[in-house]
Amino acid sequence: QGQQQFNRSIRVLCDESVSAPVKECAEQFEREMKVKVSIHSTPGPDRNRSMANETLNPVPYDLDLSAGKPIEKVPSLNQVSCAFRSVVFATRTDFSQDMAELEQVFQNNLTYSTSADSTEEGRLLEHSLGKTNLWRKILSKRTKTFPSSKAAALQVASGKDLDGAFMWDFSARAFGLKIHRIKELKPASQTFFARTSNSSQNRLSALQFARFLSAPTKGQFYFAKAGFV
Repeated sequence: QGQQQFNRSIRVLCDESVSAPVKECAEQFEREMKVKVSIHSTPGPDRNRSMANETLNPVPYDLDLSAGKPIEKVPSLNQVSCAFRSVVFATRTDFSQDMAELEQVFQNNLTYSTSADSTEEGRLLEHSLGKTNLWRKILSKRTKTFPSSKAAALQVASGKDLDGAFMWDFSARAFGLKIHRIKELKPASQTFFARTSNSSQNRLSALQFARFLSAPTKGQFYFAKAGFV
């Protein structure tokens, strides 16, 4: 097979948590559209720094894929919702009870963890519960903190020290954990938007890739495979 020929190229700044499905989608997009996709992934907390560095770069990103709210100043055609993530409480599948409220977590005297306060999911959990008694209770009763949801999910799945953990839903699915639909955690969710750059010369190709990411039989297949459902 000869080397694949591309007609155009785009550069994508991507949140690290969705880099795997985005890269898989990019491979399909390259085959079908003959557009080269270069992806730079970065953790959520470091995104502003990465984007600031790009202001010194003569070749800016054509597409930014990050979690947050729609930007009102950006025309709706130039920002496409692609995926969703939520902070959930998860246990092993052999936990028989289905919990719907945080008080049930406390009443069952479960040993649990949260992600570190410096992580995206840690901050979102705190922001969603605010300075309520429930948040203070979570802090006072948690057994451990982990640097990521993946680390917490691995520990819960191992069955050693923890009954459950607060983590990203996609991490819980990746390790086959049981997700409890806790009503107080409903606000702890985010949408990933793919936004084109107004200064990009490859704006059309970037928008095509954004729509490709949101298409049910294309990008959505890879997001679902990675646990973003």
